[in-house]
Amino acid sequence: MIRRCGSVSSLQPPIWRDDAETTVSGDLIEWADIVFVMERAHRNKVSKKFKDLLRGKRLVCSGIPDDYERMDPILVRLLKNHVSQYVPLRSSHPQQIETD
Repeated sequence: MIRRCGSVSSLQPPIWRDDAETTVSGDLIEWADIVFVMERAHRNKVSKKFKDLLRGKRLVCSGIPDDYERMDPILVRLLKNHVSQYVPLRSSHPQQIETD
């Protein structure tokens, strides 16, 4: 299962996003085997905030700029292509990505 959540705002680097439906939390980091972020700035903030919880986990940066609207078809395609390198995805089930 894949869960989607917001991380940090690139507009205000020290602030966690207020507009994300679900924000990164210690519980989600503990739950995850692999943590994906879009930008290096996100990776740096997540690794700093959750350093201890990330031990033994993989933190992967996609390098996709965080300037797409939520569920933008181009963004979805880019993310599926990137994530599928690490996790097998079933293309016939787009609901596999949780947004809550």
